[in-house]
Amino acid sequence: GRVRSAVQLRGSGGFILIVSLLQTVIVCGVFTIAMQWTRGAQGAILIGAAPLISAIMAHFFMSDDRLSFGKVGVISLGLAGVVIIALTSKPWEPAGLAELGGMALIVICMISAALSSVIIARRRKRVAPLLLNSLQMGIGGLVFFLVALGTEGLPTVVPPKEFIFSILYLAIASATAFSIWFHLLRTVKVSQLNMWKFLTPVFGAALSWIILPNESPTAWTITGMVLVALSVLLNASKTGATKVTVRVG
Repeated sequence: GRVRSAVQLRGSGGFILIVSLLQTVIVCGVFTIAMQWTRGAQGAILIGAAPLISAIMAHFFMSDDRLSFGKVGVISLGLAGVVIIALTSKPWEPAGLAELGGMALIVICMISAALSSVIIARRRKRVAPLLLNSLQMGIGGLVFFLVALGTEGLPTVVPPKEFIFSILYLAIASATAFSIWFHLLRTVKVSQLNMWKFLTPVFGAALSWIILPNESPTAWTITGMVLVALSVLLNASKTGATKVTVRVG
């Protein structure tokens, strides 16, 4: 109830503001700008490095989440799969300054996301996931609104219903995803949880084949997906995530 929420928020104002800045303002806002300057292939490669960045961050800031040779090997396997998938887009053309700037912003976003995960995991019992997500998205959304209002002004036309439905869908999807992520950070180690981010480019490629008429799988993309799947499965088996406990009686 309200009393419980007030107790959770007591002394957590700075924590919530930091999470709002790192997870919403930087990760969502800066990433959107970065992808306008960067081709999808380079973006996919850099995003694929997120589990490695998170593992390194957790190694230095979480006493129970250290790097090991096995963990580095599993992460490297998944990263290799992401690189193979991205290379199918032929990203070897010379990059301009704008694209280099976009790639640098993506790296900043990945570091921000990793740091946010570590901060939330270190205070995992402080604020309930749904409450934390509501506040951090509300604060971040207010920042975006004020920036948009100052740079673009109020809208002069009524947006079409398709646009409104798309915004509602994205808002619901983002809120649900962040709430689940914050909940999992209470029980799962940062490096182990971030391994599942390797599946992002896999689902992105698969959905593009289904939705876009000119997209189709190739031998290289299938190879990359197999490597990603192997890395996730190996990580799950090492951490016991594939074990099922059956209670009798």
